[in-house]
Amino acid sequence: WIKGQLPQEQINKSCLRAAFFKGVRMLKELYERLMYLLTVPKCVCCGEKLSFYDRCLCRPCLAEYEAWKGRNCSVCTNLLPYCTCSNYYLKTHYVHKVIKVYRYKSINVDTPQNRVIYALKQSNRSDVFDFLAEELSESITNNLDLTNKEDYIITNVPRRPRAIRKFGYDHAKVLAKRVGKILGIEYRCLLVSRAKKAQKK
Repeated sequence: WIKGQLPQEQINKSCLRAAFFKGVRMLKELYERLMYLLTVPKCVCCGEKLSFYDRCLCRPCLAEYEAWKGRNCSVCTNLLPYCTCSNYYLKTHYVHKVIKVYRYKSINVDTPQNRVIYALKQSNRSDVFDFLAEELSESITNNLDLTNKEDYIITNVPRRPRAIRKFGYDHAKVLAKRVGKILGIEYRCLLVSRAKKAQKK
C-alpha cells in the first residue's frame, strides 16, 4: 500500500469498531429514555417530576444548590470547589488538605445540597451518583495537577457493615469508583470498616 495510507482491512476494522460503539451509545440512550418513561424520576429535594435532561435536582433546586456551592471559604476566601482548607480536628489527624464541593451542615435538613447526600446514601439512584461524581471530579481537577495520574489512587472510607445490610450497597465505594472512571485514576479498596455507630455529623 502507499506509504501513509492504512490497508483496506484495517480501515474496515476501524469502521466496524466505530459503528459498534455508535450502536452501543444509541442503545444506551434508548434504554435511558425507556427507563425515564417507566419511572419518571423526581427531584430529590422538592419531589417535582424531572425532565429527561435533568438529573436528581429540578432547575429551581439546582439553582439553589449552585448558589450554596458558590460560597467562599472563610479562611482562604476561595470558592469552595477551589478550596483545600482543612479544619482543626482533621489537622490533628494529619489531614491537611480537603477537596470539597460544598460544606455539609446537618442543620439544613431540607436544602438541595443535603437532600442530594441523603439520596446518595439511601436511594441508590444512578443519576445521583453520576451528578456527585462529576461535581467531585471537577473539584479534584480544580485543585490537583493530574498530569501524572499514575501518582494517584482513589479509595474510600467504607460504609458500616450494618448500613450496607440495611441499604444494600456502599455509597462511598460506588461514588469513588465513578470518580476514578471519570478522572482515569485507579481505584483501590484499601480500608476496612468495623464501626458499629454512625459517624457524627
